[in-house]
Formats: sequence, C-alpha cells, structure tokens
Amino acid sequence: MSTVAKAALPLDDVAANWAPGSTLTSRVGALLPRIAELAAETDRDRRVSDEIIEALRQAGMWRVYVPREYGGTEESILEVVRAIRMVARVCPSTAWVIGVLCAHPFITSLYSRQLQDEFWADGPDTLASTSGLPITRARIVDGGLRVTGRFPFSSGSVNATWAMIGVSAPDLSQSTPGNRERFRTPYFCLVPRSDYEIDDDWHVMGLAGTASRTLVLNDVFIPAYRMEMSGAMVNRYTKGEGLHKGPLWTAGYGATIGTALTPVFLGIADAMLEMITKKVQGRTVPGTRIPTNSVPNSMRLAESTLEMRACTLLWEDYIKSIDDRATAGIEPDEDFTANAGATGIYVQELCTRTIDRLFAVAGGSSVRLDSPIQRMWRDAHTGRSHIANEYDPSAMAFGRHLLGLAPMGRWGG
Repeated sequence: MSTVAKAALPLDDVAANWAPGSTLTSRVGALLPRIAELAAETDRDRRVSDEIIEALRQAGMWRVYVPREYGGTEESILEVVRAIRMVARVCPSTAWVIGVLCAHPFITSLYSRQLQDEFWADGPDTLASTSGLPITRARIVDGGLRVTGRFPFSSGSVNATWAMIGVSAPDLSQSTPGNRERFRTPYFCLVPRSDYEIDDDWHVMGLAGTASRTLVLNDVFIPAYRMEMSGAMVNRYTKGEGLHKGPLWTAGYGATIGTALTPVFLGIADAMLEMITKKVQGRTVPGTRIPTNSVPNSMRLAESTLEMRACTLLWEDYIKSIDDRATAGIEPDEDFTANAGATGIYVQELCTRTIDRLFAVAGGSSVRLDSPIQRMWRDAHTGRSHIANEYDPSAMAFGRHLLGLAPMGRWGG
C-alpha cells in the first residue's frame, strides 16, 4: 500500500469566492434565511432541494472532512457541529442531510488509494449516502462481490452520486465452507449511482425532507478495491490507513461519524425554546384573561433554558476535547471512547426532554400542519428512532464500562 501523499489541489472556484477570514459557520450562517424559507417545502417535497445542496457546496460544507490533497478543508469537528446545529434551528431535515453527507467523505478516506482517486476524480464535493446495516448477504466472486438486495434508510439518497452499503460476506479466514457461511464478515462497499435504483418509499411522520429512501441493487458487481471490512474502519487497519495525516485521522471514525447527528437535536431544542418563549410572552389563553406566561409556564421555560445551557456546555466540552486530543496527536483510548459514546446520546436525551416539555405548553395552534413547532417535534422524535440514537443501549454500555465490566451485546446478550 502506498503512503505517498499527493500534492494539495490548487484553490478552486468555490474556495476562491470565500471572503477573506470567513469561517464555515459564517458562510453557512448566511444561508439560513433561504433554508428557513424553504423548510416547509423541503418537508413537503421529502427532499432537500438542489438549490440548497449547491449553496452548501459553495459554502464549503461538503469538503469539511475531505483530505486536503483532494481539495478538502479538514475543518475542526467543533466548527462542523456548530454549523449543523445552526441549520437545525430552521430546518432539521436539511441539518440531518448535512450531518450524514458531510461525514461520509471521512469514511471514503479510509479506502484504497484507487477508490479515493475514483471517488474524488471530479473534485472534493462528491456526495455519498449510506445504508449501513449488513442485512444483505453478498456472494464472493472472482475479484469482489455480487450483491442483490434492498438497502433502506439512505438519508440524502437523491442528492448523492455514490452510495455506501453494508453487506455480509463469507469469512474466508475460516477453513471450511460451512464455517465461512456461519461466520460472515460485515463489509462497507461503495457503489456509483449508475449501479443502483432509488425506491421512493420515504413516507414518514418526521424528517420527511431527508429523502431516506431505499436503494435497490440487482446483481451488482463490487470490485475488491471498493470494499472495506466494517471492523477495520473502527480498529484502524483499512487499506487507506496511513494515507492521510492530521487531527481528523488521529480522532478517527467514531469522532467524525459519531458526532454528525447530535447537533440536529441541539438545534431543534434551540428553536423550540425560542419559539415557545415568544409564544407565551405577554399573551392570554384565548377567551380568558389567564396569562400564558403563568407560573407553570415560566418554570418550564426556566428549566428548559438551564437544561439547554447544560447541554451546550457538556456537548462542546466533549467536542473540544476531541479536537484538542487529536491536535496533540493522542488517539482515543478505551475510556475516552466509552465516555464519547455516552455523551452524545445523553445530550440527545436531554434535548428531547426539553422539546417535549416545551411542546406541552405550545398551545393548540402549534399542532396545525403549517406550524414549524409541530414539525420540529415530529423531526426530533423521528430522529431518536434511529438505531444509533437509542438511549438505553448507550447507557447500558457506559454503565458497564464504569463498573469495569466487559462489553455486552447491544441488548444485553
């Protein structure tokens, strides 16, 4: 495997248009009025518009975790999650799509040099959606895999020109054919858009604008250079290990991929707090003289405000610790990884409590379908249904770590 770095690409037309001294958050922040204006349309159309995807490209959002040698900016994780949180305040679906699509290039950087050259042949803004659970059984053939199957929940599917899919394949390290089938290995494979169809089946209660549709593959050949074992990504022995240096690759897979979604919940809670505060200020219950800023409502606002301050402190302290350790060249150890895995999910849990507490006093007009309050509430609860965002398995794993016990299966098995 070659570890010789390519020369960094020259400044392209996108970066050349950035104002001197501008930051990712300032450039994305300038887009918020238009993203907010299109939020209801995004929900109705069940996808993020090409206009917004292009505007985010111009802001540099799609190259934040791309290696510099391919034209990326290698942003700090703190800058990235702050940008996602900002967008979530006005459109959670757009923020969710940003979170996943901007993180996936880091995964690409773990593959073979051949794959990376192919993926970024047209520049640093190439997008890939994912469907990562290895529920489809692939066949090993000469030179790679043959795959037929359906791959659901691929957020940003309509905006991407590649897909990353999870499959299981026979474990060739086993000595007998029976054991090879019994002990199958999960792989993460990259597939170009020409090799799959998209089933328009994303009809859901929340995060409708993420276009998390099902990818359909029919007897598609995947060459070996587009394959990586899932375990190799987490444990740092992929074909691309060592190709790229810098803090992002010191921080690793969990730090980039694992921080992509929590800022969506922080942004939703921020928006709910702002909207509900305005809603109850100086108003009365319709048909009465009862002020909506009554003692119970004031207490809910106070608790929610303090809870969000605590969430922000906990979250940003965690993110800064990732960036600081990575800048110092310190890879995550077992203790840091255990704390990291629990922190993001716990912040999501606190945000959801805040969102529910505020929604309970939002009033009857908030359940109208043209109200952003009900859309925010739906988006938050849909997001928490993602398998990676479930609180109980996360708390169980962290609790066992604190007690010095060995890890268990996700559900205690």
